[in-house]
Amino acid sequence: MARLQHETLRRYLRYQELAEPATAIPSGSATMGSPQTLLAVACTTIAARHGRIFDLTYRFEPAVLAIGTAHLELLATELIDNAFRHTRFATPVTVTGQKMDDRYRLEVRDRGVGILRRVAEGTDGGLAHGFHVGLALVRRLCALYGANFTFQVKDGTQVQVDLPLATAALALTLQEPTTYTGKFAENLC
Repeated sequence: MARLQHETLRRYLRYQELAEPATAIPSGSATMGSPQTLLAVACTTIAARHGRIFDLTYRFEPAVLAIGTAHLELLATELIDNAFRHTRFATPVTVTGQKMDDRYRLEVRDRGVGILRRVAEGTDGGLAHGFHVGLALVRRLCALYGANFTFQVKDGTQVQVDLPLATAALALTLQEPTTYTGKFAENLC
């Protein structure tokens, strides 16, 4: 119980840290070139923590994002951890990142219990009681970067975050997509 309280407090402090938009984005860290490795490490770390590496499938296209490394890692970690926490062992979790027109869509899909609409919309008041802090963190990060954040609940949960791409002035050589499919995972996409 103490561990759960500690984790909730840590997440709430991160949430409060992001409260002031003027200081929430550290200077010099507003872009993330080639987020594939960071996202792949987040996926495998969390899947391993839950003992479910074989339930994981991911595929990330290369892109240059207008979001800091620490914030992208926090956002991805919260979404992926939530998917594993609310699904059973041997149930697939799929994480993808693909370049859309002017956005990079990070999508996490699972076949878990789903999420109540009032929780997804943030109208349940749970944050005041210490619940759904991870979801509140994701919402706050999305607001900070102007990212669109949507849920679809049908046979599990599908969460999409449309992150902004960096301006075309940043010319980086992009790599091939980063992909992994677990032994027992099904591709939900």
